[in-house]
Amino acid sequence: MNKSILQVTPALELDGSTTVPFTPRSSTWVKLRELPSDYSFDEALLLCEESDGGWVAWVPSFGEIKLTRADFYNLAA
Repeated sequence: MNKSILQVTPALELDGSTTVPFTPRSSTWVKLRELPSDYSFDEALLLCEESDGGWVAWVPSFGEIKLTRADFYNLAA
C-alpha cells in the first residue's frame, strides 16, 4: 500500500512572520492585503471559489469582487 504524506507549509505574512496554515472556505471573513477603493472596508466575505482557484467575495462599501489567494489572509491571524 502506497501512503502519501501531506505537507503543510505555514503561510508567510507581509512582515515575514509565519502563521497557522489557512484554508479558505465560503462564508468566511478574510482580511484584504489592499483595499479595492479608498472608501471600502479592509475585510471581505468569501462567497464561492471559482474553477481557476480565484474567489468571488463581497466587500462592505464596495460590493462584489474577484480575489486571488494572494489578495487576502486569515482574519483571525
